[in-house]
Amino acid sequence: MKPETPISKQIRECLRSCGHRVQRVQSGRVRVRGGYMHLADEGTPDLVVMSRGGVMGWIEVKTTDGTRSPEQVRFAADMKRLGIPCEVVSDPVVALRAVEGWR
Repeated sequence: MKPETPISKQIRECLRSCGHRVQRVQSGRVRVRGGYMHLADEGTPDLVVMSRGGVMGWIEVKTTDGTRSPEQVRFAADMKRLGIPCEVVSDPVVALRAVEGWR
C-alpha cells in the first residue's frame, strides 16, 4: 500500500460526508495478461471532485514530505492555465477548505 492511500481515504470520506462527489483516479499502466492496460495519463491527480457549488477540480494527495513528479507539475500548470482548480493536499481538513473555496 502506498503511503498516500490512508490519507486519500480520509480525504474522500471527509469530502463525501460534506456532500461533495469524489472519484478516485488511477494513472499510469498496469500489467495484464497479454500486455499492459493504460489508465489515466501519468501526472493525473488522485481525485476528481465535483463540489456542491458546481465546480469540478482535482486533488493530488501527498504525504507531508511527498514531492510531485514532473508530469504532476505539468498537469497542475495546465489546469491553472484553463482555470480549473488543482490542489495538492495531505490532510482532509485542508482538502475540504480548498474544495469549499472553489468558485
